[in-house]
Amino acid sequence: MKINEVDIPAPIVLKFVEMAYQVKEIGYKKYSAWTIINIIRWHEEIDKGNRNFKCSNNWMAHLARWTMEKYPDLDGMFNIRPMKGEREVDHEPLPNTSHFQQTEGERTC
Repeated sequence: MKINEVDIPAPIVLKFVEMAYQVKEIGYKKYSAWTIINIIRWHEEIDKGNRNFKCSNNWMAHLARWTMEKYPDLDGMFNIRPMKGEREVDHEPLPNTSHFQQTEGERTC
């Protein structure tokens, strides 16, 4: 399954969404995509004994974003950070400090 140009196996995507709904149904408003991915890993590798199971950490951000976009009732479930190449725009610009001058012998933090 292509999510944001990343190939992620459909069973992982479906299990991720299913588990996101499970945590929502028991009352969580926020949850960790990292935790969900690792529960999926545990289930596949330990419970099922699938030693060939592969699940990249690089998929977490894509899965979280895609899930919240595709399922609006899960919007806000995961905290997201800017991905490589994205600009963060939610911050105030730094003040202009060019008018501050350090005199000889002064130390600043």
